[in-house]
Amino acid sequence: MWEQLNLDDTYRPGKSARGGRLAASFRQLLRARDAADAVAERHGIYSFNFAIQLMLKDLLRNESTWPSDERGFEGLCDHKILFQRPARVRVPGAMIWLIRDVDNQWAAPFDADLEFTHGLQDLGSYTIRFGDKRVFADEDFQESLARIPGDVEAGRVEWAFEFRGGGGVTPHA
Repeated sequence: MWEQLNLDDTYRPGKSARGGRLAASFRQLLRARDAADAVAERHGIYSFNFAIQLMLKDLLRNESTWPSDERGFEGLCDHKILFQRPARVRVPGAMIWLIRDVDNQWAAPFDADLEFTHGLQDLGSYTIRFGDKRVFADEDFQESLARIPGDVEAGRVEWAFEFRGGGGVTPHA
């Protein structure tokens, strides 16, 4: 006998639901890891990374120095997903972005520190940092990808954007 799963592909969470989506994708990642299901774990990582990317996109939407209409995100690269039980996750690495209608990619430092609520049900608090005020004029895409993880790890990044808690931005002087 067939069982209908009631999939609704029209579901589009609003900004207030982004934390729930992030938490759900992380729970799925943990379930796959705990089950030693490598394929499901890879899908969980992809889903979690995409949820982070959407959250950053939403946070940057109102930033005048980041023209969101002209720029898009390709995703995380050279990043780690670090879990501190019971509910804290840190994701340092590089975020790949592009200017729409231009055939080039750029990389910028990225670091997310996420604290989920009890049972990993929702996003309780966060600090998301993105971009570097320092300029590397002669650096190409591959060179930046090689440099960024070490800069994030060593604390050398001069963050261009820092978002905390409920979505407020702390500009860096």
